[in-house]
Amino acid sequence: MRRSYRSDLGHAKISVVGAKIAVALITLLCWPIAASANNWRCDAARLIVCSADRCQEAAPSAWLMLDFDRKTYSRCDNKGCDQYPMVAVPSGAFLNVVYNPSAIFKATADGSAYVEVATLGLVTYSQFGTCRVQ
Repeated sequence: MRRSYRSDLGHAKISVVGAKIAVALITLLCWPIAASANNWRCDAARLIVCSADRCQEAAPSAWLMLDFDRKTYSRCDNKGCDQYPMVAVPSGAFLNVVYNPSAIFKATADGSAYVEVATLGLVTYSQFGTCRVQ
């Protein structure tokens, strides 16, 4: 029995889709390995504190440490560091880090810019800055 051109094309489409899925999986699996060699220190350049009534600038006094090997997120100040378990998930050109149900950290994949938004009660703290490899 002779195959039609259409059935061969269908198999080719499946092969292309399979290859794309394989590349995506390899990228997702290898990205954390590459990031694990790079622990980041992130310093805020700007902090905005908002309540229901108003928002105001404040002086940033904390820095962040992301340890991709230990999967920990630390918020540090001159009194010491509070450490949390973290989950880092790449998303396109960004890295999303979840470490607390009341906060989110998002950075460019290279750490050149980040934003962290955290809440304490009904007040939000938004800080913007940069990260560098340690």
